[in-house]
Amino acid sequence: CAMCGAAEKLQVHHIVPFRLTYDNSDDNLIPLCLKHHKIVENITHDIEATGMDLPTLKIAMGGMLREHQDRWRMYHSKVSA
Repeated sequence: CAMCGAAEKLQVHHIVPFRLTYDNSDDNLIPLCLKHHKIVENITHDIEATGMDLPTLKIAMGGMLREHQDRWRMYHSKVSA
């Protein structure tokens, strides 16, 4: 999970909702556990309600999620070493 580092029972999350872009590229996908998938979906819906344009939504949500994922990867690589 990009948020907590869980490695089981992951779901694939569309950073910018599929219904808006039909984008299944790796650049628009990130793994999340069920708990964090629900949280991120709620945040995404709240941001969508502001009328933010799609490129800005992708930058905002993608940046946050990828930053969490990168932190967990670095942590895991240090712990595993």
